[in-house]
Amino acid sequence: MCKVLKRDGSIVNFDRTKIENAIRNANRDVEGSEKADEDTIKKIVDSIETESDLSVEKIQDEVEFNLMKHKKFKLAKMYITYRYKHQLERENYKTLMSKVRREAYSI
Repeated sequence: MCKVLKRDGSIVNFDRTKIENAIRNANRDVEGSEKADEDTIKKIVDSIETESDLSVEKIQDEVEFNLMKHKKFKLAKMYITYRYKHQLERENYKTLMSKVRREAYSI
């Protein structure tokens, strides 16, 4: 089974449903032929699952590449936007937690 290096350094089993759901979430924001059908989503995830030495970032890069390879440019843009928003949320959370820790130690 394929393994994935997470951002926190832990290693977990590859979970195709996470990628499928991320693509489906981005799919909600596009219309018509720009949507990825279930067969295209399966092909994208299948191609990623065959990779070795996966990290979360590499998986996301591969999703973007494969969406564009399948000519789903608007969907790729939505996925990139989705990815960027989650990155900002992670950074904001880290900043907030850092401030909370500093405040807790200054009491």
